[in-house]
Amino acid sequence: MTREQAADKLKKLKALAEQGVGGERRDARRLYEKLKSKYGISEEELQQEQQNQQEKPFDGDTLFQAATAATMLKAEQEECDACPGHYGQEECESCGTYENIQRLCLQLEKLSRQRKGKGQQA
Repeated sequence: MTREQAADKLKKLKALAEQGVGGERRDARRLYEKLKSKYGISEEELQQEQQNQQEKPFDGDTLFQAATAATMLKAEQEECDACPGHYGQEECESCGTYENIQRLCLQLEKLSRQRKGKGQQA
């Protein structure tokens, strides 16, 4: 287990130690302390990492991109809804509107991941 994996597991164990019931809490706390000691990870380090992983605010350019993509997505969905054959038939998959909707959804998902600090995947 890497140090990063251990830190992730420690966060989950801490939540279980605080919110679990009965022996679950006790066992989670015991394992939490054991892993913390084994990997030399301090409480402060875990708290700092948790603060660093909180969502970052959108910068102006990213906010503009997200707003534009959301507006375009809404317009494409309205056009799709007006189409009489928009309930998953084969013709939908070859439709430009359908393709635009898929592309815009992926773009918004990518922007969301960037905001949450999970890297850029497309």
